[in-house]
Amino acid sequence: MIARDTGRSLRLWVGVAALAGFCLVGLALLTWEPRDEVVAERSVVSSEGAVSEVAPLSAAQPDLASPAREALGDGAEPESATPTTASVTRPVAATNIVVRDAEGRHVSDVAVGLRGRLEAGVATSGANGAFLWSAAKGHGHLVAADGRWATVLSAATRVAHDEVSTLVVAPPVDIVGRVEDWLGRPVQAAVQIRLPEDLRGRLGASLEHSRELRYVAETEADGRFALPASPAVRGAILELRVNDRLRASLPMPMSAGAETVFTLPRPDNALELPLLLGRVLDDAGQPIEGVRVHWDRCVTATTDSQGHFALHPTTACRTSALVAVKSGWGPAVHAFDLDESGVPVVSAPIVVVLPSLQTLDGVVVDEHGRPVGQCWVWLKNPVYAGLDGRGPLFAETVAEGKTHRGWDQTVTGIDGRFSLVGVAGHVYQVAALDRETFAQGEARGTAGDRSIRVVLSREGMHPLDVTVVDQSGAPVAGARVSVMLETSRINTNGPGELPREHSAWYPLVTSTTDAAGLAAFESVGGDRAKLSIEGPDIDPLDVDVTAQHFSEGRITVEVIRTAEVVLTFALPEPGDRVAFIDADGRECSVTLTHGGGGVSRTNRAPLTGGDLLLRVNVDARFAVLVRNGQKIRTPVQLAPGTLNRITL
Repeated sequence: MIARDTGRSLRLWVGVAALAGFCLVGLALLTWEPRDEVVAERSVVSSEGAVSEVAPLSAAQPDLASPAREALGDGAEPESATPTTASVTRPVAATNIVVRDAEGRHVSDVAVGLRGRLEAGVATSGANGAFLWSAAKGHGHLVAADGRWATVLSAATRVAHDEVSTLVVAPPVDIVGRVEDWLGRPVQAAVQIRLPEDLRGRLGASLEHSRELRYVAETEADGRFALPASPAVRGAILELRVNDRLRASLPMPMSAGAETVFTLPRPDNALELPLLLGRVLDDAGQPIEGVRVHWDRCVTATTDSQGHFALHPTTACRTSALVAVKSGWGPAVHAFDLDESGVPVVSAPIVVVLPSLQTLDGVVVDEHGRPVGQCWVWLKNPVYAGLDGRGPLFAETVAEGKTHRGWDQTVTGIDGRFSLVGVAGHVYQVAALDRETFAQGEARGTAGDRSIRVVLSREGMHPLDVTVVDQSGAPVAGARVSVMLETSRINTNGPGELPREHSAWYPLVTSTTDAAGLAAFESVGGDRAKLSIEGPDIDPLDVDVTAQHFSEGRITVEVIRTAEVVLTFALPEPGDRVAFIDADGRECSVTLTHGGGGVSRTNRAPLTGGDLLLRVNVDARFAVLVRNGQKIRTPVQLAPGTLNRITL
């Protein structure tokens, strides 16, 4: 009798313990919510495999899946959206990481390390793809350190203790090909991989702490390109961009094989200009090999061993000059005459003389004439040579031997001295900035000047309080407010033309709004100032700061609070449109995030089939499907801070 009672009591306690365990698991599942915002920097993997930072990426970066590896097993199904980490005992200084393939399946036995710092150590994913990354190995973004896998989305290591960071991988494939025009001539272009739009839904996981690695390659002089060890993701495409414009796309090869060939059709408005022949020489009249000759965004050429080049214009180049550049030599600009219609007049072969490398030297001082060290110094009006697949190309950057695009600056020594290398025979606006006091100054100079004097001043600097509110007038906490510095103002038409100015901006200092939506700056000023505002669940916004704002010392900025929406279309038809409207029937703003990371702002998103990831104004109350002239309204209730799913 006593034995039976004891056994019954024991079974009761076991039942109670099991029930308590299920309750705790259920509570964890109910309270765990993936945060929807992913403000991630993308990285570019060049054809040589080098990785560099690029612009911020939306949370919805799609990722393509690859065939299951042996680690998954045949017929493996994607895991639940809730990360499986219960089997791992987490030390205090460690991060939960889960490795998935592009179909959302967990992948075990993958070697993982810090991007750019694999020597810090690697870890291997365990059962269900889960493992702990020790803080002792350092922080950054994790990538596959295993030749069997290529990284699609890297995983951040610095996350909250109760969050999971997702690393997405796919089998690697080597892609090779060439780009040519309709006459078979090589074309300078960029080829990049764009991930499919349904990738996020395919993964079924929070990607808040993931960054996309964007794989891109530029064509060589013969039009050939290579994308080695690229992730083979189902549904991915290869995009061809010429002068930063999308010109063609092809399905991405899932295995190595025949080369991929892009053939550009003849444009309807093509204007066949005469073949432009020329030669590039040095000061002594000797030919220079390997000089890149740029003519607007139309064409480029490279000189041969005798300095000869040939340009094949196929569109109306409206720039009145071409620019010749080579690392270690000064840039040269050759101007053309224009006819009545604005087309350059090209006749006999031209000769371009490339000068030796020149500098522009000077000193930065404060208002009392004292030298200021550790200041940024740069050219506000560099010579614009044209566009390539990675953006604007500046003659001075190439001449100095640098390969990056965009803003380039030098730093003064302790004596305030600076030297700008690779300058052309051009009147420059030299700018300087004290990074501690934000005092600024400018001066003019030309190549060969040795005594440029830039005087820093805080005149016109003011404190500024920035208040960020949403469309209802409620304060927005946690918004990142950056004061933007105008780094350059260039003429994109080229030297000698009527200017079509383009300004570039750099975030100088950043503050985060408090509970009252306030971000306070001690000193803001300059001829032109701009604020950039972004953050969780709001549409990013740039705002100009006027003289009135400075005099008042404050500015209130209204942003649109948004929610992340995954929109699924059961049976999309050609010509379908979708819009979101509020309770009064007014159309709400929508941000459509495409698979490759490009963001297109529009109030109507075209239906292309599959899932679309959107950022929608939280005031939206109806999703309206417009089909064959009929409007089908679906009620919606959007909640920021979570993933909203809508099916039409």
